[in-house]
Amino acid sequence: MADFQTEMTQKLRAGGEEGIRIFLGMSKLVRKNSGNQAIAEWVKVGYPALPLKDQQVVLALLLDSYLEHEGSRIEISSDATAGGS
Repeated sequence: MADFQTEMTQKLRAGGEEGIRIFLGMSKLVRKNSGNQAIAEWVKVGYPALPLKDQQVVLALLLDSYLEHEGSRIEISSDATAGGS
């Protein structure tokens, strides 16, 4: 398992399409298996591992999706926005 985690971390840090795909894929998997709070925890770990340019791409995708749906299906909980590390 440690080898998988090391490889995934290296791919996230390398960024590019593959890193972004891994980040988004893990986000989907975490949400499906554990819900929104788990996504907040994943983002604390996975997002900083991406290079800055790829963080900006992920943020742009999020904003585009949010604006496309006008926030109608997105509920922001205070837990997800809490500043704790």
